[in-house]
Amino acid sequence: MIPAPTDFGARPRTNIEHARLAAFWFVNNFHWGALILILIPGDIARMVPDNRVARVGELTAFGAIFALVVPLWAAVLSDRSMNRIGRRRPFIAGGTLINILGLGMMAVSATMGSFIGYAAGFIVVQFGNNFALGPYMGVMPDLVVPEQRGIASGYMALMSQVGTLLGAAGVGVLLGGQPPIARYALVSVLLVLGVAIGWGAIDERPRAHRPEPMDWTRYIKSLWIDPRVHPDFFWVWVTRFLVMLGFYAILPFINYYLRDVIGVPADSVEKNATALLGVILVISSISGMLGGAIS
Repeated sequence: MIPAPTDFGARPRTNIEHARLAAFWFVNNFHWGALILILIPGDIARMVPDNRVARVGELTAFGAIFALVVPLWAAVLSDRSMNRIGRRRPFIAGGTLINILGLGMMAVSATMGSFIGYAAGFIVVQFGNNFALGPYMGVMPDLVVPEQRGIASGYMALMSQVGTLLGAAGVGVLLGGQPPIARYALVSVLLVLGVAIGWGAIDERPRAHRPEPMDWTRYIKSLWIDPRVHPDFFWVWVTRFLVMLGFYAILPFINYYLRDVIGVPADSVEKNATALLGVILVISSISGMLGGAIS
């Protein structure tokens, strides 16, 4: 029998604890805001200027396959983990280390002008990031009591939006014009800090009893959730799908749109893209916090 969430340490949380539990959301979105809005479009434009739009689309689409598959595998492994430091923390730490390795590969490849090496590094980033993120998504239901999950979701939304904005600002404005090594190093340092800040707050108790052997066929079949039986889950999935579709269909190409369509000078594109993103995310951060608290 699968233990109830309270078996892993769910309890009422203070605002500081909510913020620490959501710290990895902040650094994860800092990471993707920097990559998707600033680093990848800029690096690819320098490496393959004539095919930059197609290459950005191909790279992000192929990477999304890992974002779709890896969390489903890593999350179920973490559910069943008997590790003495908890079910989620080993995956968060291990995945982050792999992520940082991939960022290093991308930085070196961008410096050398190797698109193949850059793409390989991005695949490593996607694998490591999602190996950490899938289990991390179980932290909130494990450790936050049901009465506070709306508040916890609000913190998640705030950290996600602010992290995305500061990621773009950090590498696009603060380190604008700096070599790739410096920009990727900033993202890597923030990832480490996020794990360190959240480590103590993720005070999960280890699983007390070893689960039954994993039936992967049964698990794969269970991924289909009948919307007629679970309509609430269906609508959550649909709305989440539409939000992510609208966001990531546009975000990687904002730089190119500003330069090629609007006519923004090349040396001002990153600053203008960051400002545009800021207007969007400030509004959505406010609504996310209010919506979470009201719910």
